[in-house]
Amino acid sequence: MAELLKFHVEGRTERGKGPNRRVRKQGMVPGVYYDADGHNIPVKMDFIALSKLYSSVGCSKVFELEIVHEGKTDTKPALIKNIHRHPLKPIYNHVDFFGIDLHKKVTISIPVQVTGKPVGVVAGGGELGIFRETVEVECLPSDIPDSLILDVASLNLGDNILIGDVAFPEGVTPLFEENYAIVGVVVPRITEEEPEPEAETAAATTEAPAAEGVA
Repeated sequence: MAELLKFHVEGRTERGKGPNRRVRKQGMVPGVYYDADGHNIPVKMDFIALSKLYSSVGCSKVFELEIVHEGKTDTKPALIKNIHRHPLKPIYNHVDFFGIDLHKKVTISIPVQVTGKPVGVVAGGGELGIFRETVEVECLPSDIPDSLILDVASLNLGDNILIGDVAFPEGVTPLFEENYAIVGVVVPRITEEEPEPEAETAAATTEAPAAEGVA
């Protein structure tokens, strides 16, 4: 396995909304490291550093989390489990890290990417539909794919690529109960034109004659 990216965080003792707000005011992001046994360690980290880490590893690449607490450094292989963005501001509110065993399989969702232009779109006037943005797989941490890349160039109108038909790399097993479609070429929806308003009746458009004056 290639050398893992290292990411530095600091341990913290305070928890709750108030302490988390104070952490954010310092330009840092509060988070929690969880291990497979259910233990957790509250941490905090630099916002810019976290942004760079997330750009590099997303939620599907293993890295080494270096937790510094009370003068000691504890290094743990980890994944980003959840990252919570602020609904309005370009900042992260919170991040969850999940500790893993490099020798045990993990269940993880990997992003779907497509390549090629479907013949059903080019010649058939269809639209490419991406029905699943991620697929769930099981594998060792060292075998986690960056993404599932699907070549859709041969798809015609009505064709789909099913999860059960995809050849995954050795050691990577897709997890599914139903053989669902990941992508496909669909017939575009026809938007019904709104009917033109009916012409106003002559009675509605013709002004009533003026009443004659009383002699």
